[in-house]
Amino acid sequence: MSLGDRFGLVGIIVALLGIAAIYLWPDRKWIGWLCLSAALGLVAMWVWLETKPQMFRLYQEYPVRSTFAVFICGGCLAAGAWLLIARQNPTPAPASQPIQTSGELNPSVAKETHKNQAPHTVTEAHAGAQPALHVGNTTPIPTPGRVLPAKGPRLGIGPEAYKDLEDAQVGQWAMEEANKIEQLASEANESSQGTDAAFRSFTTWRFTREFNECCAQDLKELRTEILRRLGPPAKDPDEISAWTLLFPDVKYQEPANTVHQRPVSPRSVIDYAPYLRRLGLRLKRRTTPRSAPRALHFSEEPIAPDKRNMAYNIMVTIKTETTVSVGYILVEFDARLVSAGTDLADSRLVIWPARDTKLIDNTDLTDYLKKCELATYYALAIGRTPFTSENPVHVSASGTVPLHAAKVILFDE
Repeated sequence: MSLGDRFGLVGIIVALLGIAAIYLWPDRKWIGWLCLSAALGLVAMWVWLETKPQMFRLYQEYPVRSTFAVFICGGCLAAGAWLLIARQNPTPAPASQPIQTSGELNPSVAKETHKNQAPHTVTEAHAGAQPALHVGNTTPIPTPGRVLPAKGPRLGIGPEAYKDLEDAQVGQWAMEEANKIEQLASEANESSQGTDAAFRSFTTWRFTREFNECCAQDLKELRTEILRRLGPPAKDPDEISAWTLLFPDVKYQEPANTVHQRPVSPRSVIDYAPYLRRLGLRLKRRTTPRSAPRALHFSEEPIAPDKRNMAYNIMVTIKTETTVSVGYILVEFDARLVSAGTDLADSRLVIWPARDTKLIDNTDLTDYLKKCELATYYALAIGRTPFTSENPVHVSASGTVPLHAAKVILFDE
């Protein structure tokens, strides 16, 4: 085997190792630098082998000039490599020192002033007041007529990241996280419908990467924190089963280096999201009481039959004076339905009894559904699209006997 063949094989090996490192060890930067160094070395060797006769001839004819040229080229390449590395790993800038300028306070005076200053109330008379003064890295000092804005909840670091947050905030974050992962998984699941096995495999791989990067660790920490606060009564065999299907490594103790290689099914995320939403809601309800059910204004009118050609068809128009982002809308009829539908986007049908009704945490709704006669109501859960005064909800209903809407009730989540 010639020297050129050997260098060719080395180049192919380095290229394959570089490609593998991107997927297997994305956080190991030194592998990338090693592959880049090897590639540059191979390029330099290739240039040397191609131009070796000319190099010897130039050195023999112009020994001093060629030596200087080599040093200048090598120095430029080294400087470029150093700048590239410096930009990839910037040195943290030292903390800025307080700068005293006209109109600012001395740091020691600023601290004493801030300590003794009484709180101020924002009123209309204070509009347009001076902005707060800043002294280096010290706390901003409010001027008269201006108060510091209230800080929102801030997540901590490590296993006790949520310990200083209230139940309502942790519960709300869990519900929002459930909505986020459910939407992410639904989009991946829908994009793979009706496609071949290769595309479905690619979709699963891409979803696994996105899910592990954005949500997996936060999901585990949220669930752990909520179960700690709710205690043993919050444990549910169905929730544990759905969690194990999503994260089998938690139960079966898979090696840490194989967890991120295991594909995550979008279906398993969709199945678990309602359980996380219910856990978050239960925690939130410990401090935020649930609103009582209330009646909604509605009207009805007859409509033309659809393709099923039912004898009796009506359209119920439901209105609200305030925006409703979460909860359940229940339409009760005075006769049995054959079919019904709605134009509220992202809503979900609620049927009793059914598996998904176990995920409803509002006992007012479940108790009411138990009393309703079968096929005499239409209940739906509000999804991502809110119910607003500008966009009333329409429910169409069909039956073989005359039917009318008896009542429409809004239940809290």
